[in-house]
Amino acid sequence: MFRFSTIVICLLLIKIQVLSQIECSRYLKGTYVALWGETTWSYTFQSGNTYSYETEGHFGNSKTLGNYNIINDTIFLNAWPKEKQPDTTLYFHVDTLLIYSDSCLLDIPLGYEHISIRDNQSTIFSSKRRNLNIKDRPVIKE
Repeated sequence: MFRFSTIVICLLLIKIQVLSQIECSRYLKGTYVALWGETTWSYTFQSGNTYSYETEGHFGNSKTLGNYNIINDTIFLNAWPKEKQPDTTLYFHVDTLLIYSDSCLLDIPLGYEHISIRDNQSTIFSSKRRNLNIKDRPVIKE
């Protein structure tokens, strides 16, 4: 009896360990904005793993639509084909963001902060740029 219960407990622990390794679907919801180069860069995420990426200013006015997946602390963006974009002449293929905190995303490889904006927030400050050359975690570039 002791051996059987020990085996069952071991099997349950192995099952729990395996299940904890499986990445569950995660979603973002909300808008994250950066301001640099006289341009506003914004990502709006919906819970169905879709996003829109909009630019407005010196670097142009554009809107890109697509899907995203989150694995650990990284968001992988997949823009829809050119034919499905609102403007087929100008859209971006930015493909990776780092989740720096609950309210901050960093674009890779540039390292600019995209800050979560709240419902009534109207002021957006210039974005900080992070050094992404440090292994594992970005740090403020002094």
